[in-house]
Amino acid sequence: MGLIEKQREFGEPLSNIEYIYRKSVQLGLPVELKRTEEIEFKPEGEYAIVGKSDIGSMTLSQEDDAFLEYCFYVEYTRYGRFTKRPIADNNHWHPRGYNDALADVVALMRGDREYFKNRRLIGQ
Repeated sequence: MGLIEKQREFGEPLSNIEYIYRKSVQLGLPVELKRTEEIEFKPEGEYAIVGKSDIGSMTLSQEDDAFLEYCFYVEYTRYGRFTKRPIADNNHWHPRGYNDALADVVALMRGDREYFKNRRLIGQ
């Protein structure tokens, strides 16, 4: 979807991050759009989407609207295989395109552990 389609949908020009944020809000997801200087983990770009779910907390950023690649950073708790103790962990990956980035946000914010387990992105 190009700039024109996003503008038609929301009535104003939007960056990709702003578009993903607005779509997430439309879906009722508890996310926030923050300036990157407000975030402890300093992502690339001017704005980032942050949120917290049962799985963990996430930050989605994009260095520049012209790039197709995003950075999806997540902090979560996993449990040791043998000890079953909680272990704080984190991971990041680079969704390609706003559709993949939006799908990751939706899955994390809705607590879809299978989505991430199947992609081996978050340890269980």
